Amino acid sequence: MGSLLQHTMWHSTCSSHTANLLAKDVLNIKLVENVVLVLKEFKHPDFEKIIINKGGHRIKLPAETRWCSYRNSFRKEVRTKLVEIQDPICELINTAQNSDTSIADAANLWLELKLPEEFNEQLRKRQEMALNKYALTAYYLHPSYDRSKLSGNQKSIFKLLNEKEAHIHSLLRNRFTFENSKKLIHIYFTLRLENENPHHDLEEDADFEDPLI
Repeated sequence: MGSLLQHTMWHSTCSSHTANLLAKDVLNIKLVENVVLVLKEFKHPDFEKIIINKGGHRIKLPAETRWCSYRNSFRKEVRTKLVEIQDPICELINTAQNSDTSIADAANLWLELKLPEEFNEQLRKRQEMALNKYALTAYYLHPSYDRSKLSGNQKSIFKLLNEKEAHIHSLLRNRFTFENSKKLIHIYFTLRLENENPHHDLEEDADFEDPLI
């Protein structure tokens, strides 16, 4: 199956899954073990009842298979650097899971993700996984995103497109919103149909189908 995906299908990695791997990469394992050990002690029903009666909340233990669970579990229990580091990663995970997030949107999230310098290597490794040639192409061809965020190596695969840049993007072309673009297409198709059959009344034609519907 892996060979089939590699050779015959376009495949872009799941940004949420890759970001979850990054979230694990930056965990302080020793700290996590100690915090979980303490939380488990207070997870006892009697202790938990006392905590809730005093205005606290039910303790949630982190789970390996639940994304952002370490951040969510530790946020209210302990204020640590771990939570601060996990916040932007979890934001990427949650945003990338939205049904209206495109590949270009996810690529932009990865390009904007910043972590403390000590985690640069972990971030670079996961960015390389997420920003494959398909994600980079979607980002590069998106009219709204700033291509200056791309590194020299990332831009190198678009050498030919760079030479034809004026034909891909221009201020005049990109000023259209999606709705305005639809209206322009509607006008184009209407005029083309009228030119092909100038004596035909489109409004009276029951079989006429709007090309935008």
